[in-house]
Amino acid sequence: MRKVVKWNSPFYAVEGQGWFLNFHCFTKYVKVAFFRGTSLRPLPPGESKHKEVRYVDIHEDDPLDEELVASWIRQASELPGWVPLAPAGILASSPLPERAAIRPRSAPAPARPRSLLKK
Repeated sequence: MRKVVKWNSPFYAVEGQGWFLNFHCFTKYVKVAFFRGTSLRPLPPGESKHKEVRYVDIHEDDPLDEELVASWIRQASELPGWVPLAPAGILASSPLPERAAIRPRSAPAPARPRSLLKK
């Protein structure tokens, strides 16, 4: 099992099989993403703009079917996971999800000459 935290969200993978699960914590609920969610039975309720991804939102005061959520996690861990496309020279089995690569921050805008400042 591999775990990485990106965007304050833990991602889980089975070594050599790809990423299968992500948790994202919001103020009022936790969103659980199954990267191959359309293969789970029964289907998790939340749709995604990504064809195979399905979600379940867990709100603090809502009843939780722990057996069902555990079943989805077990099923997801047994499926081939999401393997991000990797840039040349980086292994696709990298421990970071696709967008987790460290990107340089944009440089601050250069100071404008005083002569261009409005008076």
